[in-house]
Amino acid sequence: MTERHITYKGHELLYEILGEGNNSLIFLHGLCGNRGVWSKNIPAFTNKYRVLAIDIFGHGNSSAEISPKEAFESMPSAIKKIIEKERLGNVVLIGHSIAGNILLSCMEEKLRNVIAYVFVDCTFNATESVVNSRNKLADNLLNNPADKINLAMMKWYKNMMDSNASPEDNKLILSSFKNLNGKWALDFLKTTNFVRHVPKTSLPMLIFESDWLTKNEPERSFARVLPHADYFHWPVSNHFFFVYESSKFNEKLLDFLDKYL
Repeated sequence: MTERHITYKGHELLYEILGEGNNSLIFLHGLCGNRGVWSKNIPAFTNKYRVLAIDIFGHGNSSAEISPKEAFESMPSAIKKIIEKERLGNVVLIGHSIAGNILLSCMEEKLRNVIAYVFVDCTFNATESVVNSRNKLADNLLNNPADKINLAMMKWYKNMMDSNASPEDNKLILSSFKNLNGKWALDFLKTTNFVRHVPKTSLPMLIFESDWLTKNEPERSFARVLPHADYFHWPVSNHFFFVYESSKFNEKLLDFLDKYL
């Protein structure tokens, strides 16, 4: 692993890069996560692709000395800068959870050299109802005393996890809370929460979705607005199947990459 960084408007964005090849993968974690959550996935691709995993602003080792609003709005330009710095070709952007909003922004910007998108259990903000329910969640967590916010967020996180999974996997998922500013992360969540429209694109896309994501709100599904995307349903009630069932996830992602690259 080689850890590198770029400086964007005075703020450092950390990432790791490894592997070789003319085609590239960029992994983006979800809210409260860090790039380490992809550690069971990345090795499956490094013999064929250049693979990057980014700590998005405010998470992991990247700068939190940036407003949540600027952090969200800056991510497409920061990713573009990384692509240019590393001279990446044929880039596939892969995002989990809230990173789906970053992927949508990248689609709107039509980032050069990005040729496909992969949405991993990402909620689509299709309606005001979906947006309001997510803001209500954030506000409820923010109502905790400042020194209790992270504990409340970890409790919320555990509701999205598989309590019967291996301790090692659950420790990996929760490890990102060590240096996390919970209030910053919740403000970031609220910043990303607005009704979205999917930009028109002819680029290949893959959608992974779990039972946990869609629940009783089918409008949360990206598959409803991207009907021509490749789709794989994960019949589980957790948000981290790509960790728990990494071999199967890696296989399905490789099938998609082989199909289009």
